[in-house]
Amino acid sequence: MDFLFRAGYRLAFRLLQTWWFVRRPEASGAAVAAWHGGRLLVVRTSYHAMLDLPGGGMNARETPRAAAVRELFEETGLQVRPDELVEAGTYRFVDLHRRITDRVFVWRPAAPLEPVADRREVIWADWMVPEELAQASLSPLLRLYLEALPPDGGRTP
Repeated sequence: MDFLFRAGYRLAFRLLQTWWFVRRPEASGAAVAAWHGGRLLVVRTSYHAMLDLPGGGMNARETPRAAAVRELFEETGLQVRPDELVEAGTYRFVDLHRRITDRVFVWRPAAPLEPVADRREVIWADWMVPEELAQASLSPLLRLYLEALPPDGGRTP
């Protein structure tokens, strides 16, 4: 059954890419950079081969912080209170013919948490050190976020 969901996500993503090529839309989103023990939580979706921060688009009348909380839960099963998120910056970039503005929030859970991928949209979620990420295929947002980190790779609180 999960295979059918993944196939559906891939088909929808390809159709959206065509639509984005024609329309060149603007999109707004939010993501969470969750850090624990010098490791960053990243995800891989069934329709995009790159690693990314847990996050996504904002619903109508949803604040960036609320979207970040919702997306983190939807993509990893991890729950965070909105007041635990610290705004880390706004990133603007073009990806797949969309002009995207993403707000990133940092979360530093007190204890190690085990993310759970739904195996449908998100096929993998885990913690990685920045040195591992340097060798991986990264989404534009994750790449921009990592490039903006201080020299210690985000290890300081």
